[in-house]
Amino acid sequence: SLPPDHVAVVPLDSYYNDTTGLTDDEFLRGKAQIKSAFVFGLETSIGNMNLLGKHALLTGEVADVEELIGKIDAVTPDDVRKAIDVNYDLSKATVGYVGPRIDKNLLDILKN
Repeated sequence: SLPPDHVAVVPLDSYYNDTTGLTDDEFLRGKAQIKSAFVFGLETSIGNMNLLGKHALLTGEVADVEELIGKIDAVTPDDVRKAIDVNYDLSKATVGYVGPRIDKNLLDILKN
């Protein structure tokens, strides 16, 4: 266990804003991981029911697995950068912490 005054962080702004650091290999590995998790999740009846049910509730349509895989395949590195820009706004970030009380503002630490 780390002492309460020891905080190991990677500044979030460099993590989320440095999208130029996304290599082609990292992008392709991430996409393959998402696609394989999706496909492996369909191997059981429950996985299929979850997919069909969630998709129907969210879209009002029956899920077409091949179409969904095609959408994963169509994602580009630029799409990822745009999603990061839209979804990771550090001005709206919150921090949760479990452990002994410390007298530091963890959000400020993470932002810097």
